[in-house]
Amino acid sequence: MGYYEQLIGAHRERGILVDSGLLLLLFVGLCDRGRIQTFKRTRMFTESDFDLLQGIVRRFDLLVTTPNILTEVSNLLGQLPDNLHAQYFATFARSLQEGVNEYYIPSGQLALQDHFPRLGLTDTGSSNKHATGTWFSPSTFHSITASVNLALTPSTLTTSGKVAFYVSAAI
Repeated sequence: MGYYEQLIGAHRERGILVDSGLLLLLFVGLCDRGRIQTFKRTRMFTESDFDLLQGIVRRFDLLVTTPNILTEVSNLLGQLPDNLHAQYFATFARSLQEGVNEYYIPSGQLALQDHFPRLGLTDTGSSNKHATGTWFSPSTFHSITASVNLALTPSTLTTSGKVAFYVSAAI
């Protein structure tokens, strides 16, 4: 077993937070892998990126998200052609009901963070740099992102193509 497999295996019960761009990739790929390269919001990814992401997410016991991430994903899914909305939103709804752990931090609290002007609301809510003593303490879960700004906030784990993975400094 390789280093990353051991690392993920040792921390799988903590859960993983997937940023909005990668969560969108996950939902689009689950519905139609061929759509990844044709949808304007996922065309920067490949089917191999989807396979890698899906393989990593499956290794964790919990998929963690925030209302801000889910809102972004919903809005981006809404940019698909109208005739695809029923299929994609059905997959999205099923996932929300079955396997997503959603956590909330008030926007006013996020806006007080030093990195808010650089990251914005959603990515600040996705970062592990909160000193609030709430669910976002670095030992709670790990994160995966394709956002360069967000990836550079904590320490970098690895990079594969256009998908940068990072986890909290607790590892």
